[in-house]
Amino acid sequence: EGYDEHMVAWGGENIDQSIRTWLCGGRIEVAEGAYIAHMWRDPHNPKTMLRYPIPTKDVMRNKARASKAWLGEFINKTYSFPEYETFAKEGVPIGDMSNFDHLQNKLQCKPFSYYITRFRYVYLDTGLIPDEIFQIRERKTGWCLQRQNGDALPVQLAPCGGGPGGGPAPELQIWHVGNRDLAKPGKPCCSGIMNWNFLQCLDAMNIGAKLKTFACEIGGINSNQHFGISDNQLKWRPEDKKRDACVDFETVSLGDAAMAPLHKCTTEVLPIGSETARSDSGETVPASFMLRNSKIQSTNGACAMAVGSGSEESASGFDFQFQSCDEHVDNQIFHAEPKFGGFRIRVGETGDCLDAAAGTQVLVYPCYEDTVKNMNQVWQIRENRLIWPLPNTEGAAMCADGHARELHAAKREGRFSLETCTPKSGQRLQKDEVRPDGTFLLRDPDNAGCLARGSTNELTLGACDESQRWRELAQRVQVQHVATGNCIDRGSNTPLLYPCHTPRAQQSQKFELVDEPGWVRLRGQWGDNGRKRWFEMCLDHKPQVPLDVKLQRCDAVRKSGASWERINVAIPLEKKLWDQAKKPAPGEPPLG
Repeated sequence: EGYDEHMVAWGGENIDQSIRTWLCGGRIEVAEGAYIAHMWRDPHNPKTMLRYPIPTKDVMRNKARASKAWLGEFINKTYSFPEYETFAKEGVPIGDMSNFDHLQNKLQCKPFSYYITRFRYVYLDTGLIPDEIFQIRERKTGWCLQRQNGDALPVQLAPCGGGPGGGPAPELQIWHVGNRDLAKPGKPCCSGIMNWNFLQCLDAMNIGAKLKTFACEIGGINSNQHFGISDNQLKWRPEDKKRDACVDFETVSLGDAAMAPLHKCTTEVLPIGSETARSDSGETVPASFMLRNSKIQSTNGACAMAVGSGSEESASGFDFQFQSCDEHVDNQIFHAEPKFGGFRIRVGETGDCLDAAAGTQVLVYPCYEDTVKNMNQVWQIRENRLIWPLPNTEGAAMCADGHARELHAAKREGRFSLETCTPKSGQRLQKDEVRPDGTFLLRDPDNAGCLARGSTNELTLGACDESQRWRELAQRVQVQHVATGNCIDRGSNTPLLYPCHTPRAQQSQKFELVDEPGWVRLRGQWGDNGRKRWFEMCLDHKPQVPLDVKLQRCDAVRKSGASWERINVAIPLEKKLWDQAKKPAPGEPPLG
């Protein structure tokens, strides 16, 4: 009776066997000195080649059986995930469950709430069953914190979804506190902020770095994941009073780094304060300064700074760019230290230095030890310019400079793209002039026009005429353009009209109409037996470019006007189920 004889192939038996052991009077131990191995299939090794098919439907059915057998009322949480939709909503059977009923009666097995209680340090003290879930809104922009779909990707600010009339909030915008707090007695929850339903936590390396999400370290040991909201600020390592770091949103970069000959240099040194630094050769320069470019256009001027890099190739995690000048921003302040006849230039609070890369580019790079004597990090200030002398030349030098960034709209307004679903102008498309045959127009109530076919089957906002009528093929989850008979397809990069898939839609054509707030929405998708997710996206002809967020000194963040708040606070299903579940009586022995 140690196996479910109705499972097929593999998958789900690990859930079944482990939970049944704990709930039915047993325990699992790891013997000291024992070795446990798992063979992964290697596509390059014929010995590990899969020699029999394993249909995904069988794996998910196995998992559904194990969940139904042992999770009790918590099956409602499991069935809320899209990979279980065929069992929860479509009524696909999971088979005879009487073998589990017989076993549970025979062994007097406990309910799943006992398992949660036994391992509360995993489920409760880490926030995996959170008291509340919420969105995090930045007040100045009115936008919400949103993670990208993947690991170690930058977090962004994007238009908020959810709320009254706003449809469901995007899953990528829903957060809760999580991870154990080692500073509190008993190490209870919580020291970090976690994306609901996903083990992805806010994570940052240091001041000036971009905010990312990374796999949660639920034990609370990783201080890079220590975040909290207090005093209207989203604070990093709030227990570290010396760092005093908060989350700010990035303004648009105005220019990129360049090395230029001194006579063409347009970036000058602006001293900060009166303190000076003196080189071994007697040269005196400002100890702290900003680098301002005279050609890059900006109301407050364009100044160089270290900006969190989105590239894994950056050794320091920073890029040298130009943004609107602000002397309160630490990473716009450079510090000169006498070194090897010139000066090493430290960058703000990053702990890194400017590096000339042999005169080819300006890098923010980890500072070399003095013993290395790397001359790429030895600079001079001449003619009020920050220069790097060219080796083996008489007086020739390159200047730390920049050039304006060409700012192009990422997407053309009027042409539709797929974006995170939010109740914003450009996404609202509502049925109009509905006829008995079920056809209709999709009119934009905020802008003059209707969803229309463009000249080359792309989707655009066009005239509301007879040639732009639509019908919903609800059983196939498709939206069809009546005149052409084609269906909306996500395409490779841009949504378009394409011959309708039959007899049922493949994922790229699974579009549905959402009456409130009025969306044409691409359904979410899952893969790899539920381990991968692709999220709902909506047609949008006025997309807004998300903003990256970064760590900055809290006083600078307050001066910039950025502040944070929780909105659309709700009690999640798993918390409701836990509150209603039967718990072990006081003094009752724990499982195992």
